[in-house]
Amino acid sequence: MLKSKKILIAVLVAVVAIVATIFTFFQKNLGGASGGAVAYVDTISNIMGSTGGGNDRYSGVVEAQQSVKVNKNQEKKIEQVFVSVGDQVIPTTVLFRYDVSEAQKQISSINLDIESLRGTITDKYNEISSARNDGTKIEQISIYENEIRAAQLSIQQKQLDLAAKQKEIDTADVLANTTGIIKAINENSTDAQGNATAFIEISQSGDFRVKGTIDETSITSISLGQEMIVRSRTDESKFWTGKITEIKTEPNAKQNDMYSMGGSSNSEKASTYPFYISLDSSDGLMLGQHVYLEKNNGTAVKKDGIWLDASYIVMEGDKAYLWVANQNHRLEKREVEIGELDENLYQYEIKSGVSESDSIAWPMEDYKEGMKTESISTVGSGE
Repeated sequence: MLKSKKILIAVLVAVVAIVATIFTFFQKNLGGASGGAVAYVDTISNIMGSTGGGNDRYSGVVEAQQSVKVNKNQEKKIEQVFVSVGDQVIPTTVLFRYDVSEAQKQISSINLDIESLRGTITDKYNEISSARNDGTKIEQISIYENEIRAAQLSIQQKQLDLAAKQKEIDTADVLANTTGIIKAINENSTDAQGNATAFIEISQSGDFRVKGTIDETSITSISLGQEMIVRSRTDESKFWTGKITEIKTEPNAKQNDMYSMGGSSNSEKASTYPFYISLDSSDGLMLGQHVYLEKNNGTAVKKDGIWLDASYIVMEGDKAYLWVANQNHRLEKREVEIGELDENLYQYEIKSGVSESDSIAWPMEDYKEGMKTESISTVGSGE
């Protein structure tokens, strides 16, 4: 726990240092070049996003930990498939049915054979009875008895054949043996190289993992074992935690299937690579659900209100101030009401005095009220 907290503090210090460097660069370099003192500002909403881990956000999809493969008997013909890709199935769902018309014909033929053999046995018993009455030689009666035993053995074999054919009919319906969603149906049961594949694949429900995709320009930013946050797209207060357990080194086959929302602006042209997150718990997630993925820097819980790094706040006695750009794009030292301190993230709650749309500056020693302000986002844009 202590080690994790030290790592978190180190990450936060690094973030703060980067933001400070950016503001200092703009202030000392760009401000000086313009020939006048300028305070560079950014909106509070942007600042909260950059310190909350929002820059390294990716899209992902919930999938089964494994797929159940259902093979078909290559020697049998399939009469009908009852499911399609995307269908939900349970253990009683009929997936497909074998063609048993030939087995039904054979059952009819076997039954006729059995009836014929039974008739033969009856005839032989009658012949034995007549032979005994006529005083026929014992040798002839023995022949009749042997023919009866042979017919009886044939009936036993026919009954075994009949049971096998009946079982073939009774098991013609192939059922799902798990709960899940139909992932694939391979009509030919072979891939492009001729290798055998399962006829039907079912993605199991229950324990899930999350598949994300990252472009080649950002892939070095993730690593095996890295803790991640899986966040609901519809309600970002709902989240799950887990770790990256696999990073594929082969690019996705469909390069136009772009999941990545972070990284380079050239991601549409870059190769993408899948990575997988094993979840601590998947309760509440649904198979196929689309989610956001973030690095877990201790910011899993989305707090209500405005929370700013303590270094933005200027304390004078018991009063707190922020350097804010007013409506005239001039710097003002505005008093704000601060609330509790998040000791893990070193962030103060700003209870009143500013809104998320306000733009603020990183405190500098030479700031004065009335200084011209300029948004960082407009620098170099010609605005």
